[in-house]
Amino acid sequence: MKKRLLGSLVFLLLISAAAMSQTVTGKVAAGTDGNPLPGVSVLVKGTSIGTSTDAVGKYAINVPDATNSVLVFSFIGFASQEISVGGQTVIDVTLAEDATQLSEVVVTALGIPREAKTLVYATQSVKPAQLTEVRDANNVLNSLQGKIANAVITQGSGGPGSGARIVLRGNRSIQGSNNALIVIDGVPITNGTNGTVNSDFGGLQGTDGASNINPDDIESMTILRGASAAALYGSQAGNGVILITTKKGGKDKVSVNINSGVTAERPFVLPDVQNSYGQGNSGVLVGTSGEAWGAKMDGQSFTGYMGQPRNYSAQKDNIKDFFRTGASVNNSIGISGGSEKMQTYLSYTNNRVQGIMPRNDLMRHTITMRVTNQISKKFSTDAKVTYILQDIDRKYSTGEGGPLMELYQIPRNVSLDDAKVYETVSNIGVPTPAPYPVINPALYQNPYWIVHRSENNENRSRVMGFLTAKYNITDWLHIQGRGNLDKITDHLDFITYQGTLGIPTTGGGAYSTNNIGVTQKWFDVILEGSNKVTELLKIDYRAGAILQDNKYDYLFNGANGLNVTNIFSLNYATNPQLFQSASHVQTQSVYGQVNLAFKEAIFLDASLRNEWDSRLPKPYTFSYPSVGASAILSDLITMPAVVSFLKLSGNYAQVGNGGQAQIRFNTYGYSQGAGHGFITRSPTMAIPNLKPEIVKNVEFGIDAKFME
Repeated sequence: MKKRLLGSLVFLLLISAAAMSQTVTGKVAAGTDGNPLPGVSVLVKGTSIGTSTDAVGKYAINVPDATNSVLVFSFIGFASQEISVGGQTVIDVTLAEDATQLSEVVVTALGIPREAKTLVYATQSVKPAQLTEVRDANNVLNSLQGKIANAVITQGSGGPGSGARIVLRGNRSIQGSNNALIVIDGVPITNGTNGTVNSDFGGLQGTDGASNINPDDIESMTILRGASAAALYGSQAGNGVILITTKKGGKDKVSVNINSGVTAERPFVLPDVQNSYGQGNSGVLVGTSGEAWGAKMDGQSFTGYMGQPRNYSAQKDNIKDFFRTGASVNNSIGISGGSEKMQTYLSYTNNRVQGIMPRNDLMRHTITMRVTNQISKKFSTDAKVTYILQDIDRKYSTGEGGPLMELYQIPRNVSLDDAKVYETVSNIGVPTPAPYPVINPALYQNPYWIVHRSENNENRSRVMGFLTAKYNITDWLHIQGRGNLDKITDHLDFITYQGTLGIPTTGGGAYSTNNIGVTQKWFDVILEGSNKVTELLKIDYRAGAILQDNKYDYLFNGANGLNVTNIFSLNYATNPQLFQSASHVQTQSVYGQVNLAFKEAIFLDASLRNEWDSRLPKPYTFSYPSVGASAILSDLITMPAVVSFLKLSGNYAQVGNGGQAQIRFNTYGYSQGAGHGFITRSPTMAIPNLKPEIVKNVEFGIDAKFME
């Protein structure tokens, strides 16, 4: 009886399972013309069970639960659709076109929005979330590592705030900069550095302009790698462009976004050093030697640092333990709101970065406010201002003169605890470097003396802002004017205690200040229109003019020697030094661009920019042309079912890579030596028969999407 009941139960379960699982068939067509859609993805929601339609739009799929299963139909360019099976065995589906997919918009040169499919060159977009989820508070460019194709990003070696280098698709210049142009809301920003490391002897890496970009304010980022994509920037476009569009206020609601995070870092790779032999020479232990060619370390006792008894054994972590765990703390709040007529965006971001080197810290405050107004049906404005206040303490030199070079000279048996005894203090309070075993005491000294008795401090104040006004002349023609200001004021202090290598031992120390001012003004006007010539042919056109005015001012005050030891004031300078320089470069340009679209599948672009540059000899002018074409073959001919999108493109462009000729400048100098001084002035310098560095680029591309 029990066996009979058990058999009946199993039979009923099998019947139930068979009833729940069934095959569903059907056909998928386009909503616009009713034609079958091959390659449509059909998936049982919440599972990995799926298939795709064949060449005539038909499909067959086995669903595990005929009553409760839901089928998801999706295809590029069409809105996804979900349908409950509900016991049906045949389900025919009509997919509607998704306008948001068909007309994906990207921001191009000069902040001009265009449909991605109409472009004749390659672009790449980076989502803002990729920059803020695990951020690099030092420089937003470092966050692009591994996210941009064919890009080489070199992080600054001077700690927090150091400039970063980003090269798109290889170097283009052997003498000028290869850094990509950084553009925010259509206007290039000032992205120079106060100093770079340009030799094996090292130097001090300055802060660049890109390090001040706040990733929390970024709405979108587009990479224009090719010359044709960047041609409207003329003499600045040779190395490609990184286009950043920032956030605006929202409509009919108030939203608040808060982003807080902490990031920790440690050195990833350290030098591989030997731990067998310690202080001495020729296999002999010498406790005062700075070389590591002594006897083999077996833990024997000897008289070591400052005459103290020590064990002669390897200090395996005396490089690793010099570094601290760096910590970056980010706190950001953004408020967005507004009405149909006016929208406002306000944000504040605080970055506190603790470098991996001792005492190296950064504090940055960023405040942004943006207001957009629809004053009338035809007239609108957009205004934005960003203020940045940044302090960097104890930025270190790299190479010779930096603490790392000195750290690597430590013999393998000398501990960091001994190294931390870096000075002795006289009875009148003057610190003096303590005796320290280094290979060459004339070139190297205790790294902790550099950490505590040598300072490079930097303070930056920066204002960035623009005002844009747009007027719609007709529904197909509008004009826009824009004014932009980017002003940077940097103050640098260099403090060096008496006893530091490189300054007179009896000079009382050294002190200098640097004041650097950089101002960029940008004014442009653009007339833009769009017309349908026929039902199949459309034309977009733009014409405009740009005035870019850059000024640079530099003032150096130095005291190479102090009357009162280690009192760091220019008032105590024994040998005052003064240097002042300035430059003024202005570029005026006009440009035009035409975009033709045939059947929304064949596209032709052409542009021309002509510049008048104050760095060039008469007639001060140079032209930068570009032309390109593309065709979406998948819209013109019938493709195999596996190919859902296929586009071919080609273009040619000629752009510049910065001016290599005349620079207008005035220099002033003053020196007080044997009771006299001098003041010099040099007029504008013109170098005849020179042209800017030109980059010519030919590019072909294939863009394809395939269905599984």
